[in-house]
Amino acid sequence: MILRKKRPYEISIDATRDGFEAGDRWDLRDLREDPEGCYVQNEKKEKLKSAILRLRPGFRDVVELQQTQEYSVKELAQVLGISLAAAKSRLSRARMALRASLRRNSFEA
Repeated sequence: MILRKKRPYEISIDATRDGFEAGDRWDLRDLREDPEGCYVQNEKKEKLKSAILRLRPGFRDVVELQQTQEYSVKELAQVLGISLAAAKSRLSRARMALRASLRRNSFEA
């Protein structure tokens, strides 16, 4: 017995449905970021960088290693020469201090 191959389901791009013109449905939106969005994003990055620099050195080191170097908490503990619990605690406290600093400077994430 010979089986027929299934034909792929086709959708016509010229057909209209739901009252839309064919061209209306297939217009792609511009995925580039608008200039205002770029400016806002850059401003947020700068505020975050300055807030990280204002942290005390122990907290700053933990945040920079974890965020920029993408270290795990276990790796943080090894690099800093502290226990795993101390690394978790320091990272948590650093994040809380960073959040408080950003709130004081009216930064909205």
